[in-house]
Parts: sequence; C-alpha cells; structure tokens
Amino acid sequence: MAMDSLFDRALATARQLGASDIHLKPGMEPILRIDGELRTLRNPDVPPMTRDFLHNLAMSLLNDRRRDILERLGDVTVALTTSGGARQRVHVSQHRGGMTISLHLVPPEPPALDSLGLPAAARDLVAPGGGLVLIAAGPGGGKTTTLAALIDDLATRHPLRVVTIEDPVEILLKDRRSVVVQREVGLDVPTIAAGLRAAARQDVDVLLLSEIADRESGELALAAAETGRLVLAGIAAASPANAVSRLVGLWETDARTPVRTRLTTALRGVLHQRLVPGAAKGGKGRKAEAEIVMGGAAAAA
Repeated sequence: MAMDSLFDRALATARQLGASDIHLKPGMEPILRIDGELRTLRNPDVPPMTRDFLHNLAMSLLNDRRRDILERLGDVTVALTTSGGARQRVHVSQHRGGMTISLHLVPPEPPALDSLGLPAAARDLVAPGGGLVLIAAGPGGGKTTTLAALIDDLATRHPLRVVTIEDPVEILLKDRRSVVVQREVGLDVPTIAAGLRAAARQDVDVLLLSEIADRESGELALAAAETGRLVLAGIAAASPANAVSRLVGLWETDARTPVRTRLTTALRGVLHQRLVPGAAKGGKGRKAEAEIVMGGAAAAA
C-alpha cells in the first residue's frame, strides 16, 4: 500500500474513533489518544510502522526549511492540511530508533464558545479594548482551542482587525464581522517577537499569541496591551498564580517588581483550564474545567 494511502487511512480511522492524537513509532502500530487515554490502533489495513516508512513519511511532510530545522535541532512542529481538508499539528522528532511522529488532530473550525463549558465571565474577559488576557493550561490542556473559540466569538460580535501570531497555525479562523490575519512562526514571521514588532506599526485591535515564552515577546505583548490593544496569549502554567509568575519570571530579577506593577493595570485576568474526563455523550470525551481570576487580583497573586 502506498505511503500516502496508509497515512490517510490511519488519520481517517483515528478521526472516526474520536482520537485527539496519533503517535507513530518504528516497530509499533499507531497509538491513539481517545478520551485522554492511550489505545493501540488494531487494524489489518494499518500494520506496524517501519523505520524507513516513518523516515520517508516525515520527509514527505516537511518542506526544505522544516527539514533543516529538524536536522539542526532534532525536532520540528508544523501544521498540515491533508487532501481531504482536515488539519493536524505534526511534531517530528529524532530518537535512537529513527523518527517518531506525533499528530494532534485539529477541529475543522473553532468550537462555539458556549460549548466549552467555560465560566460565564470568559466572554466579558475578552470584550474589545486594551488589556492582556492570559489563557493558561498544561501541555495538551486545550489552550489553542480556547484561544480560537474566544477570537471566533469576538470576531462574530464586533468589527475588529485581528492579527494572530501562532507556532504553528492550527485552527483556521474566518473573518466573520472582523478582518482576521493569521501569521505562522517560521513561515510568515521568524519569531513571535518579530510578529509583535510588525503589529506594533499596524492598525490592529486584537492580537492573539499562541505562546509567550521569552522576555522579548513578553515585553512587546505587555506594551501592546498598555497602548490599547487587546492581547490574548497562551502560557503553559499549572494555575492562575503560576501563569503570572511564569510571565514575570521571563524578566531579569531586578525588573520583576516593576513588571508586576505594570500587570496590575494591564492584566485583565487569567483563564486557567485543564481537560477532565466526561462530556455530554454518555460521559465520554473530555471537557474543560476552568477558573478565571480577574485583573489586579491575578497580578498580585
């Protein structure tokens, strides 16, 4: 069976089973994450993956720039659209046994905000106007989905110019009543900080950042919020207080007290979430369990 056909068949089966992720490793059948738990895909049409198969598959999924990143750093992440129009975030990494490929299956469009089970204050948290909103969660905690749902809801209700800077772009957003421009790190801009510097010179109402992970992007995001932009940013954190601490910790020690003071004014709040078992359909699936800490209280935590 051709490589593309086998890959597409594994993806289609995973989506039919409601999987959120697929993990491919040499010598193993595909491993799926369904409702938060790992399961082996037992399908006679999808045999265990060989080392050569996964190497060739990885090379076919990456352009020259991404292959160079993989060679230099040992891993690379990219968002891809398959022939059927489905999107997935793909992480390719090298290990002693060859290539491993992990795919996160991206929904075709953002879910309705009200379907996520977030606190009622979530919509007010992202009302138009200047300020910084942190969307915090652990790895695989649903930050990307929540950010997309918040922006999609906002773009439906208000005429705004929205610029996203994402690494990578996963969920494709529609313009609705707004103008939405999605920029991907590594393709459209070299870094999140570079995208923020460019946005500072443009007519922009709302900025979405998939992650704040360095001091330069933190400073530029905070400055954008202070000058009247609404900035929604993802951050990896275990709690609302941890989200603020991680953000402030990006600065040098002697700058952290002034930064925390700035946040008491600029920070609208922190939405922290984690995915827990249980959804509407017979208790299967996962739902977000979220809390919101507003404004100055979050900055002072």
